[in-house]
Amino acid sequence: MKNCGVLTEVLDHLAASPLATEFRLPEGRAREALNFSSEDDVEPLAGNLLQLFRVLDDGAAFELLVELTQAHLSRQAARICRQLAVILDPDDLVASLLARLFTDVRRDQPVVHRFFGLSYRTMRFEALNQLRLERRARKRGETWESMKALQLRRSDPADLACDREESLAAGRLGVLVTALVVQALHCLSHQDRRVLWHRELEGLDYDQLAEAMQKPRKQIGMVLKRARDRLGSKLEASLVAHRHVLGESSPENCTETSARSARSSQKPVPRRTRDQAEAVA
Repeated sequence: MKNCGVLTEVLDHLAASPLATEFRLPEGRAREALNFSSEDDVEPLAGNLLQLFRVLDDGAAFELLVELTQAHLSRQAARICRQLAVILDPDDLVASLLARLFTDVRRDQPVVHRFFGLSYRTMRFEALNQLRLERRARKRGETWESMKALQLRRSDPADLACDREESLAAGRLGVLVTALVVQALHCLSHQDRRVLWHRELEGLDYDQLAEAMQKPRKQIGMVLKRARDRLGSKLEASLVAHRHVLGESSPENCTETSARSARSSQKPVPRRTRDQAEAVA
């Protein structure tokens, strides 16, 4: 067994845990053939340690998980940075992943059989998010520099007020729609919420969904479609019930109000009659 110190400690800890009967721990020659540098050998042990930490809040299991997977995760993170051509420290991606795993205290989570698949998706998503933030910041900087270079004239105060009102209205609309989506999700069954969570948020493929949901793979497509349809129906009903609020929060209302104000301000002022002019004189 290569790097037998770490692997021996991991195997002994798993064997002594209350969940040992649920783990398929290698024995005999299979145990001796384990290689610390092989992802195939380390991955099932990492999944067992993560399950032990999530179910029993075993801090020692999480420490062993970090020690067992640190080198593999660092290589994964470096490969992601090269593939995306993003200027990030791979160690930051690894630290972000471990922090997310440590703070995720949700119960009844499925067993992770492909730990390095989960870590790759999570770190790649984090790298893409950082890349998006970097591009957004660069775009804002370029826009600011162009505005300073052109020395744009000061905008009309009425337009600025309308822009602010549109921004506030869009924010209120986003909060309302988010609340309606969450409300619709809570109205679904446990199975529907679970399959939508695994597919839409965790990004599991159909094979992984079948394993997580403990259903045949050929049924996953129909289960997912029905869950999406039920969510869409409940969300549509909520939107119809709140259409008056959505209409008031619509940013277009500010634009229409501004246009009406502009048209009314452009009406010609009636000329004074001759008698009025003479009276003034």
